Amino acid sequence: MGASVILTGSTGNLGTYLLAALANSGAVSTIYCLNRSEDAEQRQKNLLQERGLSVQDSCTSIVFIASQYDALHLGLDEDVYQTLLDKTTTIVHCAWPVDFNRTFESFLPSIQGVINFMDLSYHGVNKPPLFFISSISAAGNWNAVPGARHKVPEEEIDDWKVARLGYGRSKLVSERLIAEAVRAKKISAAICRVGQACGPVDHGAKGAWPLQEWLPSLITSSIAMGKLPESLGPMDDVDWIPIDRLADALTELLFCKQDPRTIRYYHLVNPTTVRWKTLLPAIISRIDRPTQEASDARSIIVPFEDWVDALEKTPIETAADVRRTPAVKLQGFFHDMQQKAIHVPRARAALLDIKKTVRLSKSLAAMPAVNASWMDLWLRQWHE
Repeated sequence: MGASVILTGSTGNLGTYLLAALANSGAVSTIYCLNRSEDAEQRQKNLLQERGLSVQDSCTSIVFIASQYDALHLGLDEDVYQTLLDKTTTIVHCAWPVDFNRTFESFLPSIQGVINFMDLSYHGVNKPPLFFISSISAAGNWNAVPGARHKVPEEEIDDWKVARLGYGRSKLVSERLIAEAVRAKKISAAICRVGQACGPVDHGAKGAWPLQEWLPSLITSSIAMGKLPESLGPMDDVDWIPIDRLADALTELLFCKQDPRTIRYYHLVNPTTVRWKTLLPAIISRIDRPTQEASDARSIIVPFEDWVDALEKTPIETAADVRRTPAVKLQGFFHDMQQKAIHVPRARAALLDIKKTVRLSKSLAAMPAVNASWMDLWLRQWHE
């Protein structure tokens, strides 16, 4: 008998890949997809097709249930909720609003949802472990805290100062609530802090790194502007993990044996870090240079600070201008990166320790570094 898994946010980008990975794992008999929308099933079919994913050949039963995570009993009818209590063996809570401009208070409904899933774990017949998809943002201010270790350890974080912005704080609060519930209610849980997920690499031209995210916005805008930053300031160390392989690694970790009534911490970033400059040649080839020699990239590659200045001066008059230069919608984000690059030039984004995680995930341990061929693939996916 396979596992019966609750998966929240299956219609999100990571959620779609997770659904396919779980369904095709051979270890899951039923997936209860809890989403907020009533039309999630049809949307899911479209999303799977767009990404070149299939669950048709799996023996897994996939059930779509409209749910309100912050409502009593998840907003479900009593008989539906009782079925989840009776059948669920694992809860994968992936759904979360990804918006770095929102206040912490705006995430309170999401935090209430975590509490409700802890309650389901506690009262469930099978005491299903809660597998919470957290974020590196929960420790986004790690390097600014005096005395902090070089890398974020794979353990509980008890210093509130390490989280920045409402998004990261909401994740850290949720982590702490889950840890307290493990101690007090004796439930089981795993916290998965995920770093930067990048585009898929195992499905050809199908799927794409969403253009509204900061790096795709930077690249597509650079192509339009004819200028490419030579570094990414504090984000210059590239430890991104392809989203399809991220889903595979998460699924692998989900089925690791775990002692009951304990909590584990996993870190999901690429084990091999490279610098941004190694990816520049693949992008330069896409930038038109009608008045330059093909080998002359001096006027294309510019300091990151100059790139941000050029972005801020880019004339935006129509919706078409925004589509060509989508980074204008993230000017605040890039301005903050610029200021850190100017005033704290040695500053780097938080690094996650992954020693324990790679011992448990063969796919993560074997993952190659982000490379030019992947970048070329992502460029083709955006073009498609």
